[in-house]
Amino acid sequence: LIGALLDTLDDECRAVYSVAGPRVHSALLRAGRLDRLYLTTVQTLIGGDEFDTITSGAHFAPPPAFALAELYHDPAEPDGKGQSFAVFDRA
Repeated sequence: LIGALLDTLDDECRAVYSVAGPRVHSALLRAGRLDRLYLTTVQTLIGGDEFDTITSGAHFAPPPAFALAELYHDPAEPDGKGQSFAVFDRA
């Protein structure tokens, strides 16, 4: 399925909105098809042995070069915890 997604993204495709998991994000990054990343983070500390990240699989070598372009903070939502909205552009 991820391969089919990558096959449909050609040079004519200007924007794709995706709420996806770590496998799709990893595939897009490894294929060099991600130019901008919108990331929402809720300010809640979690712990334990297992947690999810926005990518999966082997480490990137070298890591994809993205730079913070915009950052917004909403201190009230959700439920008073606060959240940040970050925009990263390919460097």
